[in-house]
Amino acid sequence: MILDEAHRNSFYSDPANEGQPLTPTPMPAMMNFDRGMADTTNVNHLRNILRTGIFQDVSLSASSGASRTKFYFSGTYKRTVANIRGSEMNQYNFRVNIDHTWNKSIRFGGTIAPSLNREYRLGSGTVTTAGGYGAAISTNLPIYPLYNADGTYFNPWANPLAFRDRDLYNNNSRRTRLLGSVYFEADLAKGLKFRTNAQREDWNQIGLTFIEGLLRYRTANSGSISPFPDDQLARGMHQNSFGWMNSIESFFTYDRAFGQHKVNAVTGMRFSKNDALYEAMYGENFANSNFLYPSQAAFIDQGFQTGAVGEPAANLGYFLRVNYKYREKYNLSFIVNRDGSSRFGRNHRFGTFPAVSGGWIISDEDFLKRSRSINFLKVRASVGLTGNAQGINNVIAIP
Repeated sequence: MILDEAHRNSFYSDPANEGQPLTPTPMPAMMNFDRGMADTTNVNHLRNILRTGIFQDVSLSASSGASRTKFYFSGTYKRTVANIRGSEMNQYNFRVNIDHTWNKSIRFGGTIAPSLNREYRLGSGTVTTAGGYGAAISTNLPIYPLYNADGTYFNPWANPLAFRDRDLYNNNSRRTRLLGSVYFEADLAKGLKFRTNAQREDWNQIGLTFIEGLLRYRTANSGSISPFPDDQLARGMHQNSFGWMNSIESFFTYDRAFGQHKVNAVTGMRFSKNDALYEAMYGENFANSNFLYPSQAAFIDQGFQTGAVGEPAANLGYFLRVNYKYREKYNLSFIVNRDGSSRFGRNHRFGTFPAVSGGWIISDEDFLKRSRSINFLKVRASVGLTGNAQGINNVIAIP
């Protein structure tokens, strides 16, 4: 076996052992395991770790309404069964749109879109003291059986089956999200429109992880390894994070054609503000495995108590974009953005970012239209300038 070969190579690589009889191959030091079990056990643990993944997606939508008011509803259910056994996710998404035409010049409406995401997964960590599933996979060997003679898990902290036992390991998370928005749009004059959009998003994510003491590979005070920790050392972790974002955008759009001249321009502003909070609690020493939350533990780990309150962040920006086109062949564009953020320094809250470009569709010129080599090819040439408050950069392109 591979262990024998590795031991033989290691033993005779020492010059002092030359000509000496080979010593017995050391076996991993663990309870209920010996050379006889190693010789009679050959488990393909990958079959207990991997499987064929499954993805399901079911969608339903409906729309209705009269000439002035229209409704739209959609619902989606997604289920993902991961190729790692024991991991899966379920998603529920809904959306309702309402659009109303007040008269020929005014339109408004709104959207509400709640969603729910539930996930159960096995962590990929390699920290054995925390019950890392990655460590269970990497330290498992084909010579290790799955169960002891009495039906209990063999070497549980390196046994993937033990981690799939939800009485021993539980890692659930739930994320909810609610998005709502409204808009108002009006035709002010021929070719001139005004539109404003306001949006609110709230989200909340809760995660609960429980690791039974049997899966926690720990060191006793004497320095020796405790092979079967009792469930008094079970560990629980509860995480909660939530946040929100408000945003609004208002802009004017002008789109007109004057003979062979076309002008399209957009100008407006956007504003957003968001905040978030994160909390976590760790607990140990549970009365039994029926208690999962850290608050139910006899010992709450003060060293891992966390609570992070995010500082609200705000962003404000103004923008202007003007496109001019002549005879569908000559193009000129000008864009300028002025953006500011509360995260920037007090003396550098805003920055200005201009850009200008020009284009020419050469292949549409009369002197090239008869050329056979470009009958099916559009040849464009453009030159542009981009910059910020510190300088201007040249951009030249011939796509």
